[in-house]
Amino acid sequence: MSLPFDDGGREPSAGGALPPPSRPEVAAANDDAPVAPSPDGQGDLTCSLPSTATLDDLFRHLSAIEAPSPKVIQQRSAIRTAGRAIGMPLDEIALDPVVLGPLLANCAPAQTGLTPARLRQIRSLVRGAMIDAGVPVIQGRSNTSFSPAWQALHGAITSTKIRIGTSRLVRHLSAKAIAPDKVNVADLEAFRETLLAQGLHREPGKALAVIVRQWNAAVASVAGWPNVTFPRRPDPRRYALAVEVFPTSFIVDMNAYLTAREDPDPFSEDWCRPARPATLDARRKQILQLATAAVKSGLPVESVTSLAVLADRTNAEAALRWLRDRKGGNSQHLAQQALLLAAIARHWVKMAPEHYRQLRTIAERLQVKKKGMSEKNQARMRQFDLPENVGALLTLPGAVLKRAQKIKDPDETVARDVMLAVAIEILLMAPIRLKNLTNLEIGKHLVEIRRGAHHNRHIVLTEADVKNEQPFDIELPGESCALIDAYLQTYRGRLCPPGSTGLFPNEEGELRNQVAFGRAISNFVWREAGLKLTPQLSALAGLLAGANRGKRMVVR
Repeated sequence: MSLPFDDGGREPSAGGALPPPSRPEVAAANDDAPVAPSPDGQGDLTCSLPSTATLDDLFRHLSAIEAPSPKVIQQRSAIRTAGRAIGMPLDEIALDPVVLGPLLANCAPAQTGLTPARLRQIRSLVRGAMIDAGVPVIQGRSNTSFSPAWQALHGAITSTKIRIGTSRLVRHLSAKAIAPDKVNVADLEAFRETLLAQGLHREPGKALAVIVRQWNAAVASVAGWPNVTFPRRPDPRRYALAVEVFPTSFIVDMNAYLTAREDPDPFSEDWCRPARPATLDARRKQILQLATAAVKSGLPVESVTSLAVLADRTNAEAALRWLRDRKGGNSQHLAQQALLLAAIARHWVKMAPEHYRQLRTIAERLQVKKKGMSEKNQARMRQFDLPENVGALLTLPGAVLKRAQKIKDPDETVARDVMLAVAIEILLMAPIRLKNLTNLEIGKHLVEIRRGAHHNRHIVLTEADVKNEQPFDIELPGESCALIDAYLQTYRGRLCPPGSTGLFPNEEGELRNQVAFGRAISNFVWREAGLKLTPQLSALAGLLAGANRGKRMVVR
């Protein structure tokens, strides 16, 4: 069976993927070592490609080689297949790791028709061709051994995360002959620049963030590790000053306001509905953002002594203007910040009504009217105009379980796949918020109704659990219950210690991080079905496709 995006350079194996090249053909060089002559006798394949080179230039360079070796033939085949998988002409794909990395990473097996093994092989061969041609790119894997000093230190690490997270940087330092006691900040910064410019990653910045985090964890926890912290560069999205920067009186006033919003006085004329913890956290961040904006706009930080200072018309307008300039225009978030200032002016500071009305007017002018779904979400939902994509999403959880059940001794990776399949199944059958999904507990939110050999399961959320304060109760269909039963009986115990009540616990048995769990679900859907979806859009897709599954869904 031929692969739809393969050019037929060799016959695929029975499993659909081309057999991997022999080890010498893909042997990895040192991260920073000069390119050595090809071990297959082809000679030095380096060439002078222009700075604006494309994949087509690389392909033409390889095509010009007389009597090409099997390795070169495979590389040419991989480049052509990569272009088809990416969906762009080769002469429009820049030969730049920063550009090419995300394009290759976004080629999903389900979308391209290629097996995961073949996609990995294509990435490896394209990377190898770039290295052979002298294009600056970091190897995906490196055979560089740790120096004896680094081996002793690295071998003493007990944390798997730290050991894996620091290995690339340790290999880099070993290749540079930089001993542990000679490491300095300049060495770490040089590695940063190399990875960001030459790393063939989907998101080099995120890959670097993991390395920085685990290196610094090693500094804090591994005896004898170089006492050199990897500097974290400030995130341009984060601009708020630390709360400790502001006067104590401001901090006290802010905390008092938030406490009053958490437990309002029922006998007060200004009584309002108690705010949820998540809302209070958001209000705290917004207040600090507004205070920071006031300081950035020229107000001395020592003058920010209370919320009344922020609510003052002149200071409020200056802060909002600074935020608007930073944002580049109006936004819903900016309007919410203005509304918060208006609420503080009216209910907390007790300013004159005309002052409150002025802030309300500013908030109305800053609002951006929503017109349904964003263009990005509309594009993602458009995927379901194709019935095959609807089927791919609806059958994904069952297919993952069927694949897992063929493995006699499933490991943690298999169990994690089944966990994500269960999460997607629940979103398809019971469209709930990501926070509610992450916080589901067995017996409390996942309720089993049993009579003899018969049973079913419900997703039950109380008024306190949901944002709109409307109870949510939905019965899951039989096949969803069967999937959950298999997960609970066989796979969940491989992900957490006994005693955890969370449906999706982490390795410590606690509830997972909401953002990380949502990202994992999105990545899983992309990998398994070739669909770009957020967890919330998965739930909406389930609603739209519910009739295809024969499940009548009634959601209050």
